[in-house]
Amino acid sequence: MSSVQEQWLEAIDPEVLLRRRERMALAIGGVVLLLLVLGAAYLFNRPGPPPGNDVLGAAEYAVANSIKPRGTLHFNSLEEAQITQKAPNLYEVRGWVMDLAPTGESQIYIYVATVQRDENRKSDRVRDISVVPEY
Repeated sequence: MSSVQEQWLEAIDPEVLLRRRERMALAIGGVVLLLLVLGAAYLFNRPGPPPGNDVLGAAEYAVANSIKPRGTLHFNSLEEAQITQKAPNLYEVRGWVMDLAPTGESQIYIYVATVQRDENRKSDRVRDISVVPEY
């Protein structure tokens, strides 16, 4: 440091220096606290996961309960399903299912289900379903 700065610092009262340091520590602590609060708000208020397996699973469960399967049901994959958002927590799921009987006979059904996601993301409810056999 230059001699001018040293003389200037020596002329300042130690209590003034202490108060300046305290203010600086308080300002840094406030900035850190603000960053922590903003980080927590982001974590708690970020949007939920995109609809996928949970919405498709709710639709498949409703389809399985609405038809009388003769054998094993084979549903389309997530990539083949069409999931469209109709409202903030309302989705339309379109897909197909194959009912494969032990005799080798099969029947394909096309379905459209309207699924409502729970606000807490704990469960999904099917509001409307349409299952039509494909000939």
